Amino acid sequence: MDIKNDSISKAIHLQLVSNVYKKTLFDLIVKNRTRLEAFFPWIRSIKNEEDVERILQKLEQRAIYGEEFVYFIWENENIVGLMGLHFVKDILQNTQIAYWLDADAEGKGIVSTALKLIIFYFFEHYPQRKELEIRCTPENERSKRVALRSGFRFVKRTFSMFEDFPDEYIKNDVYLLDEATFLENMLALKRAI
Repeated sequence: MDIKNDSISKAIHLQLVSNVYKKTLFDLIVKNRTRLEAFFPWIRSIKNEEDVERILQKLEQRAIYGEEFVYFIWENENIVGLMGLHFVKDILQNTQIAYWLDADAEGKGIVSTALKLIIFYFFEHYPQRKELEIRCTPENERSKRVALRSGFRFVKRTFSMFEDFPDEYIKNDVYLLDEATFLENMLALKRAI
């Protein structure tokens, strides 16, 4: 399943992960390992393509059960990162967005564009869920700016535990975008055109 919107971008689109691109993903992880490990502990478990295959299979299963949808971020013909929707099963029906990008692709507006794509997709296809959440470390200035520019608001600082690494905690700033703010921003955008 692809997420595309030519009115947002002809160059950037999202494609549900699959093992077809496991080598490409492995190469991106190796290239960006040092900086990614600080934010994503699961990166440390990637030693070879088989590890990537195992994780991609797990993500494909989670997609089948509607728990999580992780997408390759494509810039034209190249995979430059990952972006995912993780449906937290709690009373708040919270949905988290997580992403990472190849260092060489940063600073080009790719994450902002991919985020627009996934936000539009989310509010169109999941009307029962009313909020999106981005968590990033307090030191991650780029992600904080992307969240704010995309209409999210800072709500709190917290510690997160990783599902597959129960002894690992990371300090996060939490940003939320609710449906009402999203619709308000869309109205303002239409008025400006």
